[in-house]
Amino acid sequence: MSKFNQYLEATKYQRGPLGGRMYDFPYHVNPECRKCKHLERMTEEDNSLNYYLQHMTKQREEAKAHPLLGVKKKWVVIDLKDVDKKILELLWDMYQKTYGSQTGEKGLSLDNYKSIYELKEKYKLCWLVDVDADPEPDAFIIYKDTANDNKKISLIGSDRSAVGKRALLDKLYELLKTKGWYLEASVKLEEICRTKGFNYVDNEEHVKSLIGHKAKGMKWLGDGYYMRDLTNSNIQIKKRIYGLPN
Repeated sequence: MSKFNQYLEATKYQRGPLGGRMYDFPYHVNPECRKCKHLERMTEEDNSLNYYLQHMTKQREEAKAHPLLGVKKKWVVIDLKDVDKKILELLWDMYQKTYGSQTGEKGLSLDNYKSIYELKEKYKLCWLVDVDADPEPDAFIIYKDTANDNKKISLIGSDRSAVGKRALLDKLYELLKTKGWYLEASVKLEEICRTKGFNYVDNEEHVKSLIGHKAKGMKWLGDGYYMRDLTNSNIQIKKRIYGLPN
């Protein structure tokens, strides 16, 4: 057995989800990379094995910092503490484009969060997707695990391109029809959810259990609507919970 085949055997070689070859690395090999292609063709006579394995290790580290490397049209889950400054800046840019378009609407000022690092401290998990020609993310969904095996969608955003917005809305529609997923919606997002006919929580006690300490000072309006203080603000805003929370 050649050194290369021994390596594949030792690392439980398998084929990746997009056709790229997988080794022991948690991402598929970049199909456009000449060195990656060469790694697949190596035999025992090739004395460059160690060099190429070092190359693959380097790509693994790059993939950790840039989770969308080589991935197109597929949502990738990341931990915000693992991504580098560039990805965080891109996330912040999309956040500003999404919520900044509503600056001036009651309770949706960008002053709610001062920087991406404030978001990074508060939230852990994020979904990213790249749907166009460039390698940068075009949409994101930040969510967190909550009680009773629920997952709360906390923030969403896109680069405001048509494909980015479409990818975001398609994923949002999918999640809100999935058991255990929900979001608090207000202003434009509430209008979208209402128009689409998504399920909403019309029980005051259930709503209070979902929003936890934020229920302090909450005013129930009926039909699923309530008023509560906005995060990082004393301003009250009208909200409604959509989705299928437990």
